[in-house]
Amino acid sequence: MGAAVAIATITKRQGWDVALVEFCDFMRKLPVEYGFADCVLFAAGAVEVQTGADFAAPHRGKYADEAGARAYMASLGWADVDDVVDAHLPRVDVRMRRRGDILLFEGPFGKSLGVCLGRWACVLATEGAGLIKSTPALAAWRVG
Repeated sequence: MGAAVAIATITKRQGWDVALVEFCDFMRKLPVEYGFADCVLFAAGAVEVQTGADFAAPHRGKYADEAGARAYMASLGWADVDDVVDAHLPRVDVRMRRRGDILLFEGPFGKSLGVCLGRWACVLATEGAGLIKSTPALAAWRVG
């Protein structure tokens, strides 16, 4: 059971689609760094560029490595990254995903979040953001 956080009703801003592509392009240059460029902050950044809602603001600077991130999530009642997103956005059937939605994937290092770009999703990798097919997503959350 996660921390009690009201799920926000948010709407997408005009030009969100261009802003999202620019955000993903920018993230391609940044390697994964917990507390700065990790999958949760990446997903929150994708939400922010689309809507203006900054869900990560109260959480920045609270951890600096994977162990710290897990301990911080646990301190808020979140067992994993999907619990974090559940606390902020409405979950939708993954088959109903659409451009801009947050997606959950299972990879070689466990669960991670990405953003749907249609048939493709932008996700963080060790060396920066990249694209993978969106079809293997395990879960989806609606943004706007």
